[in-house]
Amino acid sequence: MAASSQSTQTKLALGETIKKTLTQRIFLDNDPRAATIDLLLGLLTFLAWSHDYILHGNAVSLSRFTQLAMTLVFDLRLNKPLPEHVNMLPIGSTAEHDSHLRHPSRTLEERRAVLGCFVMSSIVSSYFAQIDAMQWTPYMEECLEIVSRGKECSHDELFAYQVRLQRIAGEADEARSTPKVPPAFYISALQHKVDEIKARVSPQLQRDGTFLAHIFHTELSICSLVLSKQSTPDLQRLELLYTCLNTTRLALDHFFEFPIAEYPGTSFPLFTQLARYIVVLYKLSTFKDPIWDTRLARSTVDVVQVVDRLIGNILQAREAFGDESADGLLDKSIRIFKAFRSQCVANLDDGVGGDSEISGTERGARKDGSVPDPFLLDEMWFMDSFS
Repeated sequence: MAASSQSTQTKLALGETIKKTLTQRIFLDNDPRAATIDLLLGLLTFLAWSHDYILHGNAVSLSRFTQLAMTLVFDLRLNKPLPEHVNMLPIGSTAEHDSHLRHPSRTLEERRAVLGCFVMSSIVSSYFAQIDAMQWTPYMEECLEIVSRGKECSHDELFAYQVRLQRIAGEADEARSTPKVPPAFYISALQHKVDEIKARVSPQLQRDGTFLAHIFHTELSICSLVLSKQSTPDLQRLELLYTCLNTTRLALDHFFEFPIAEYPGTSFPLFTQLARYIVVLYKLSTFKDPIWDTRLARSTVDVVQVVDRLIGNILQAREAFGDESADGLLDKSIRIFKAFRSQCVANLDDGVGGDSEISGTERGARKDGSVPDPFLLDEMWFMDSFS
């Protein structure tokens, strides 16, 4: 209900109940059986579809509860193989609690859970930076292979590719923090991985809207590296910028194919994909580089027109619901996109580049004192605006 209800008050009330239950079960209960696969799956569903962090205006809570999901994974030992022997010193344990360790193998449900937690942690770490993504292990690779071959659920193939693509997108985000290596080196290698996935995917999945959304997001994560590094030769950099612009156009065209009626059910991963599309387009429209024609970029895809269309679609989706959804996801989304539109108009009119509006020092530095990449800062600003 917290994920599917259209009532803002219901979502808020159930969200509080869920968070209190999680706190009680994980931190306050002394029962070693408190951590269960059902609790983990429920938490992952809550993180992906409840929009709780938007409703409360508290993006930090998303990082905290993602960290909690990772804790459950570790407590259940889902990120590593089953031990050959049950704990010989079962302090605070029970035979019933350890019974799952005696099973000959993990269930597909358990394997999906650890992979789903990895995807959520990777996305959250990319956009909010308060946590690190769950470390990928050889056992998780084994889980991915088994899930990808599974026939139990029709969506397993799609989910497996989502995990693989998120790993590539995560590598692209990590590459932004390596300034000494030319972006073309990473772009070529990472795009090759995406091309390999596209070559072996089934014809049916090639037309799947969700799969295509993950492809576009991953490719844009890769080619947008050119916006944060300028050590690439001019001609090569220009080609990469055009690739980035075209990928952004295709990604946005694809997003607008989704039915407006589905907007209220937008998942957190899908929302972050949209955020990247818009921020990359904004950067391309204000990118300061002698070889880049921002006027051509704006005439190809106008960021203000894109935001206007998005706001119009959200307003249309909002009209389908009554007062019970007031001040919910759609209303808050309209406000933030209008604010983002105002920033775009001001900067485009003044000819201000995306990196010059706010200095790195003013916008904040990492704990180690280094200033984050301007590209990521713009994306973080966009996401944190929902706070």
